[in-house]
Amino acid sequence: MEWLARWVRNLAFYFIFLSVLMNVIPQGEERKYIRFFMGLLLILVLIQPLLTVGQLEQILSWETLSEGIRQEYEDFSMEKKYLEQEGKDYVQKNCQKEMERQIKTLLEQLSYESTEVRVDFFNGEELDVKEIRCVIRRADGNPPGEGEPDQVKRKLAQVYNLPEGNINIKIQE
Repeated sequence: MEWLARWVRNLAFYFIFLSVLMNVIPQGEERKYIRFFMGLLLILVLIQPLLTVGQLEQILSWETLSEGIRQEYEDFSMEKKYLEQEGKDYVQKNCQKEMERQIKTLLEQLSYESTEVRVDFFNGEELDVKEIRCVIRRADGNPPGEGEPDQVKRKLAQVYNLPEGNINIKIQE
Protein backbone atom coordinates (compact mmCIF):
# COMPACT_ATOMS: atom_id res chain seq x y z
CA MET A 1 0.00 0.00 0.00
CA GLU A 2 3.00 2.28 0.08
CA TRP A 3 2.67 2.76 -3.68
CA LEU A 4 -0.88 4.07 -3.20
CA ALA A 5 0.25 6.65 -0.63
CA ARG A 6 3.09 7.74 -2.94
CA TRP A 7 0.68 7.95 -5.88
CA VAL A 8 -1.83 10.10 -3.94
CA ARG A 9 1.03 12.32 -2.71
CA ASN A 10 2.24 12.79 -6.31
CA LEU A 11 -1.28 13.70 -7.44
CA ALA A 12 -1.61 16.21 -4.61
CA PHE A 13 1.76 17.73 -5.49
CA TYR A 14 0.73 17.92 -9.15
CA PHE A 15 -2.51 19.80 -8.41
CA ILE A 16 -0.83 22.19 -6.00
CA PHE A 17 1.91 22.87 -8.56
CA LEU A 18 -0.72 23.39 -11.30
CA SER A 19 -2.70 25.82 -9.14
CA VAL A 20 0.39 27.86 -8.27
CA LEU A 21 1.58 27.88 -11.89
CA MET A 22 -1.78 29.02 -13.27
CA ASN A 23 -1.99 31.83 -10.71
CA VAL A 24 1.58 33.02 -11.32
CA ILE A 25 1.65 33.21 -15.12
CA PRO A 26 -0.14 36.15 -16.79
CA GLN A 27 -3.21 35.76 -18.94
CA GLY A 28 -2.27 35.17 -22.55
CA GLU A 29 -1.41 32.85 -25.37
CA GLU A 30 1.18 30.88 -23.38
CA ARG A 31 -1.47 29.52 -20.94
CA LYS A 32 -2.77 26.99 -23.46
CA TYR A 33 0.73 25.58 -23.98
CA ILE A 34 1.30 25.28 -20.26
CA ARG A 35 -2.09 23.55 -19.82
CA PHE A 36 -1.21 21.14 -22.63
CA PHE A 37 2.13 20.30 -21.04
CA MET A 38 0.55 19.95 -17.61
CA GLY A 39 -2.09 17.63 -19.10
CA LEU A 40 0.64 15.37 -20.43
CA LEU A 41 2.27 15.43 -17.03
CA LEU A 42 -1.04 14.50 -15.38
CA ILE A 43 -1.35 11.48 -17.64
CA LEU A 44 2.12 10.36 -16.57
CA VAL A 45 1.27 10.84 -12.90
CA LEU A 46 -1.98 8.89 -13.26
CA ILE A 47 -0.41 5.90 -15.02
CA GLN A 48 2.78 5.80 -12.96
CA PRO A 49 1.61 2.89 -10.75
CA LEU A 50 0.93 0.85 -13.90
CA LEU A 51 4.43 1.46 -15.27
CA THR A 52 6.44 0.03 -12.39
CA VAL A 53 7.79 -2.75 -14.59
CA GLY A 54 11.60 -2.75 -14.96
CA GLN A 55 13.26 0.52 -16.03
CA LEU A 56 10.06 2.46 -16.80
CA GLU A 57 9.74 3.71 -13.24
CA GLN A 58 13.30 5.05 -13.37
CA ILE A 59 12.68 6.73 -16.74
CA LEU A 60 9.53 8.44 -15.46
CA SER A 61 10.99 9.44 -12.10
CA TRP A 62 10.25 12.87 -10.70
CA GLU A 63 13.86 13.91 -11.17
CA THR A 64 13.59 13.32 -14.90
CA LEU A 65 10.24 15.06 -15.08
CA SER A 66 11.40 18.02 -13.00
CA GLU A 67 14.45 18.42 -15.26
CA GLY A 68 12.13 18.47 -18.27
CA ILE A 69 9.91 21.05 -16.61
CA ARG A 70 12.94 23.20 -15.76
CA GLN A 71 14.19 23.01 -19.36
CA GLU A 72 10.74 23.88 -20.74
CA TYR A 73 10.54 26.84 -18.37
CA GLU A 74 13.97 28.11 -19.45
CA ASP A 75 13.04 27.74 -23.13
CA PHE A 76 9.76 29.53 -22.52
CA SER A 77 11.52 32.35 -20.64
CA MET A 78 14.05 32.84 -23.45
CA GLU A 79 11.31 32.95 -26.08
CA LYS A 80 9.32 35.42 -23.99
CA LYS A 81 12.34 37.74 -23.63
CA TYR A 82 12.97 37.55 -27.37
CA LEU A 83 9.35 38.40 -28.20
CA GLU A 84 9.32 41.28 -25.71
CA GLN A 85 12.45 42.74 -27.30
CA GLU A 86 10.98 42.34 -30.79
CA GLY A 87 7.87 44.21 -29.63
CA LYS A 88 9.93 47.05 -28.16
CA ASP A 89 11.98 47.33 -31.35
CA TYR A 90 8.78 47.43 -33.44
CA VAL A 91 7.27 50.20 -31.30
CA GLN A 92 10.50 52.21 -31.31
CA LYS A 93 10.90 51.93 -35.08
CA ASN A 94 7.33 53.07 -35.72
CA CYS A 95 7.62 55.96 -33.26
CA GLN A 96 10.81 56.99 -35.02
CA LYS A 97 9.10 56.96 -38.42
CA GLU A 98 6.12 58.92 -37.11
CA MET A 99 8.30 61.56 -35.45
CA GLU A 100 10.37 61.94 -38.62
CA ARG A 101 7.15 62.42 -40.61
CA GLN A 102 5.91 65.01 -38.11
CA ILE A 103 9.21 66.90 -38.22
CA LYS A 104 9.11 67.01 -42.03
CA THR A 105 5.57 68.44 -41.86
CA LEU A 106 6.62 71.02 -39.27
CA LEU A 107 9.61 72.05 -41.39
CA GLU A 108 7.34 72.48 -44.41
CA GLN A 109 5.11 74.77 -42.33
CA LEU A 110 8.23 76.81 -41.52
CA SER A 111 9.01 77.07 -45.29
CA TYR A 112 11.85 74.55 -45.33
CA GLU A 113 12.41 71.41 -47.35
CA SER A 114 14.01 68.55 -45.50
CA THR A 115 16.60 66.49 -47.30
CA GLU A 116 17.30 64.36 -44.25
CA VAL A 117 15.52 63.90 -40.93
CA ARG A 118 16.72 61.41 -38.33
CA VAL A 119 15.39 60.74 -34.81
CA ASP A 120 17.43 58.60 -32.40
CA PHE A 121 16.23 57.22 -29.07
CA PHE A 122 18.10 56.28 -25.92
CA ASN A 123 18.30 52.53 -25.24
CA GLY A 124 15.91 51.59 -22.46
CA GLU A 125 12.35 50.91 -21.47
CA GLU A 126 10.95 54.33 -22.37
CA LEU A 127 11.01 56.13 -25.68
CA ASP A 128 13.23 59.06 -24.75
CA VAL A 129 14.53 61.05 -27.71
CA LYS A 130 18.31 61.19 -27.75
CA GLU A 131 18.84 63.38 -30.79
CA ILE A 132 17.07 64.95 -33.75
CA ARG A 133 19.21 65.57 -36.83
CA CYS A 134 17.95 67.51 -39.83
CA VAL A 135 19.44 68.70 -43.08
CA ILE A 136 17.18 71.40 -44.52
CA ARG A 137 17.08 74.10 -47.16
CA ARG A 138 14.87 77.07 -47.77
CA ALA A 139 11.82 76.14 -49.85
CA ASP A 140 11.93 79.47 -51.75
CA GLY A 141 15.54 78.96 -52.83
CA ASN A 142 16.85 82.02 -50.95
CA PRO A 143 19.97 81.59 -48.84
CA PRO A 144 19.28 81.15 -45.12
CA GLY A 145 19.31 84.25 -42.97
CA GLU A 146 21.33 84.83 -39.84
CA GLY A 147 20.05 82.73 -36.95
CA GLU A 148 17.56 80.67 -38.97
CA PRO A 149 18.99 77.33 -37.81
CA ASP A 150 18.60 78.52 -34.22
CA GLN A 151 14.96 79.46 -34.84
CA VAL A 152 14.24 76.03 -36.27
CA LYS A 153 16.11 74.40 -33.40
CA ARG A 154 14.10 76.39 -30.84
CA LYS A 155 10.83 75.42 -32.51
CA LEU A 156 11.73 71.71 -32.52
CA ALA A 157 12.93 71.92 -28.91
CA GLN A 158 9.64 73.54 -27.94
CA VAL A 159 7.46 71.01 -29.79
CA TYR A 160 9.34 67.90 -28.62
CA ASN A 161 10.35 69.23 -25.18
CA LEU A 162 14.05 68.63 -25.77
CA PRO A 163 17.14 70.61 -24.90
CA GLU A 164 18.41 72.53 -27.92
CA GLY A 165 21.72 70.70 -27.55
CA ASN A 166 20.00 67.48 -28.59
CA ILE A 167 18.91 68.98 -31.92
CA ASN A 168 21.36 69.23 -34.81
CA ILE A 169 20.26 71.40 -37.74
CA LYS A 170 22.32 71.78 -40.91
CA ILE A 171 21.30 74.21 -43.63
CA GLN A 172 21.94 72.99 -47.14
CA GLU A 173 22.50 75.84 -49.57
